[in-house]
Amino acid sequence: MKLSQWHDGSVKPVHVGVYEIKREHKKTVFNNTMFSFFDGIVWRGWKLKSDFKLGYYPDSSKFIIAGQDRQWRGIVKD
Repeated sequence: MKLSQWHDGSVKPVHVGVYEIKREHKKTVFNNTMFSFFDGIVWRGWKLKSDFKLGYYPDSSKFIIAGQDRQWRGIVKD
């Protein structure tokens, strides 16, 4: 799987979907990245693993995450 470069948070994804985003806080015991669902307008929910798959988005995707200007990257199609 090939990932895109990191995009500045002021630029939003063109497609609805799951993206890897950078956490607001410095690296802790967790990675400094997480996965979030972009609904075309805002980032919703987050997971430490990319298990937002096959059209299933857990209850956490119902809430809008704080800090909408996060760096993000997605999967690059060949």
